[in-house]
Amino acid sequence: MKALFFILLFIAACFPLFADPPTFHIPIVSGSGIDPSDNDFLTTMIIMETQVHDFPVMNTPMEADYTIEGIINPYEAFEDNVFYLGLRDNKTGVNILDQNVVFYTINDVVQFLPLLMFNIFSNIPMDPDILPAAPSVSAAPSLSVAGRVSNPQAGMNQTGMDSAWSSMRLYLAVCGSWSPRIYSGETESVHVGNFGAVFMVEWNFLRFVSFGAAFEMSMGDWVVTNHREYKDLVAEIPVYLKGVFRPSTYFLLEPYAGVHFNLTLTGETRPSLLSVLVGFQYGVKAGPGAVIIDLRFSQDLFPSKLNPGIETMNEYRRSLLRAGIGYKIGFFPR
Repeated sequence: MKALFFILLFIAACFPLFADPPTFHIPIVSGSGIDPSDNDFLTTMIIMETQVHDFPVMNTPMEADYTIEGIINPYEAFEDNVFYLGLRDNKTGVNILDQNVVFYTINDVVQFLPLLMFNIFSNIPMDPDILPAAPSVSAAPSLSVAGRVSNPQAGMNQTGMDSAWSSMRLYLAVCGSWSPRIYSGETESVHVGNFGAVFMVEWNFLRFVSFGAAFEMSMGDWVVTNHREYKDLVAEIPVYLKGVFRPSTYFLLEPYAGVHFNLTLTGETRPSLLSVLVGFQYGVKAGPGAVIIDLRFSQDLFPSKLNPGIETMNEYRRSLLRAGIGYKIGFFPR
């Protein structure tokens, strides 16, 4: 019961630690400017202004909280242009903010863009600690901020692909692991030289929640008693739920909890059928996937047993630590 209490305490402590920042979809700026390259240039600038504050940029509106839409239109009164920059809530479809800047050259927009982006971030509920500071603009073109409903033109940009790896539906992973174990009964023994491999599959069925399962093989249990040593090869099959937090486009933080089933392969011992587990996985973008570091603690729910014989310590409980490092890759974008 103590182990279960600490596991629940760990989960309660971990989940509030990593508040997920808002995510944005940024389609290619539409309309026509002074130069045909203005659209791609402004799109890149908007993405950079978003990512410099560690806000993830997503590939599609469905996987993002908000859409930032840019449009270049001719200004009817003069030989100038108007740059529109708006913010839309993807959950409700309502435009939150509309801004228009009259400009003569594209540099006018670049000079004013930090303030436009600050206005956007300021209209989103978020932790004040991650809200960017207001920029200073020495000279600015004419700006108007208003509210209207528009239909942004969908699009995709290459920079947004930086966040694609962390927004897949299916993940496969393989890890090498080290798993020291403590066996507690009438006597206590420790086995530290236990190494193995882990194969994991995870389904990200909700944006912030994944279901995972794994198959683990290691050098197995090694229980030392007063009479002899018991060596057993045990297969472990964990199933768990993960919280999925994306603090930036390059990192994943995933606390998780669940159970794992234990199956003896030699019959030398009879491990507890079920163990509770709690863990934390840290991912860093590398290539198309991520390098992961996985840490876990688990403990038997029921007594494990040695086969009947001359042993006086016929029952014991196992406490297992596991540290793993491996690679994870995703499939099927959300």
